[in-house]
Amino acid sequence: MIDSKIFSENIQESFNWLIELGYKFKQIDTNIYFERLKKDEAFAIGFSWSEYSRILVNGVTFYKRFDVVENILHEVNNGVQDYTIKQQWQGDVPQEFDKVKEQDYFSNAFYISNISEIRIFSSTLKKVYNEEVTGFLDNFKTLQDVLGWLGENDIQKHSDLLVANNNLMMLRKLVIMKEGHSPEYEDLYKRYSSFLKKKQAEGESPYIEMFDNYLKLESYFNHPA
Repeated sequence: MIDSKIFSENIQESFNWLIELGYKFKQIDTNIYFERLKKDEAFAIGFSWSEYSRILVNGVTFYKRFDVVENILHEVNNGVQDYTIKQQWQGDVPQEFDKVKEQDYFSNAFYISNISEIRIFSSTLKKVYNEEVTGFLDNFKTLQDVLGWLGENDIQKHSDLLVANNNLMMLRKLVIMKEGHSPEYEDLYKRYSSFLKKKQAEGESPYIEMFDNYLKLESYFNHPA
């Protein structure tokens, strides 16, 4: 059997191949990230876990941070420098694992029951890194790549790419559009500003907090890029 102590002690060692690629291990409560910092940006692979009679691994996701975006949002994100875009693991969970029903969790949630399965998890993500992560990073090298994807995909799908923590997805999208000099920025900004002002006046949650965050960045949005 495996518990949280055994899992925490073995997960970093089992993913040493990421350390050798320049990633650093980070654990925040029950969230684990392997993060690599570069000039003006950062990449990460992360997942969450919970302890039951065994360890549930959930939400394996790849991330990229554009500092030009997140340095602006830092003020309204509880002092956290978050990631900008994400992509969930799309591959299949190996047969060795007991998979969890997708309607209850993110896709590709599964249980780890012993140390040997941690090693299988590591080797699985090594393959995923070569097949999916590198493609994700190649597809989104610049903000222009992000803007291109947003323009090519329906608005309903934008949450698949943009990090949405703390109800900041629309502000993040606006910052990306402004910093990327999108010709559609001004129109979207005016429409979103009017929408938030109306919702705030109606006292509707969570728009009151979203409006407060918007006000903190209003001078930025109104200043020429």
